[in-house]
Amino acid sequence: MFESITRLPALIGLSLFCIGTIALGLSCKFLFQRVLRHMGAASDTERMGGSVLRVCGALLGLLLSLTFASVQSKLGKLRDAVELEAAQIVDIHNDLGQFESDKASEAQAKVVAYADALINREWQALANDRLDERAQELFNEIQLRILDLETTTGRQESLRSNLIQDIDEISDHRQARLHHATTDTPIFLYIALFGFLIVSALFAVHPTGKVPSLLFSFYAAFFGVVLYFIMEMNDPFQGMVRVSADPVKVVYKNLLSELN
Repeated sequence: MFESITRLPALIGLSLFCIGTIALGLSCKFLFQRVLRHMGAASDTERMGGSVLRVCGALLGLLLSLTFASVQSKLGKLRDAVELEAAQIVDIHNDLGQFESDKASEAQAKVVAYADALINREWQALANDRLDERAQELFNEIQLRILDLETTTGRQESLRSNLIQDIDEISDHRQARLHHATTDTPIFLYIALFGFLIVSALFAVHPTGKVPSLLFSFYAAFFGVVLYFIMEMNDPFQGMVRVSADPVKVVYKNLLSELN
């Protein structure tokens, strides 16, 4: 449900989240007000409800903070992994160049093609929760060519060892990208939504009127904004805060300049 909204244009998605939380919060608030009137609330209801409201509001804020920090940390790790992979692509390309063999030269060309596939195909595929087949095919070819390299000197043996380590780590990065691209909505968000309903209901102990309803709407809209950006960061390969392929683009330009 949430994922489909975050895949809309940012302004539309954000507006829908805000409108939805305002409507949901006001509905819950007014419904509980009717319940309190029907039960004949005592005179101290506002004082007791206000105390519970502050506690629940603090818990909700803490839960949102932890969830926001969690998805932001994941986003940061993915960006670091892309930068590391870009550096490893350069290392593989350079090490193959020092290998001085026909097979190494062929593998070098595949490395350049792989970087191009990452930029022009892989990120579009990740937005649809999958890896690009062409990029995976090129990666497999590079891996096989590295494993098939024949060494005749100690220097070549050392280079081959470095190449195997780099290509294995790139494989890990690819699997991590696929995992995070297909991650479901964090369970804490559903708990936070439940907490928002509780807090909205507790607002019913306060006086009704246009101004209180307007102030509550601001609170509900802010909750919707936080919820939207948590969902945006949880889907890291599209939207306003997505992980980009910019480090690979820089590497690709450098590799092309070396070829020319």
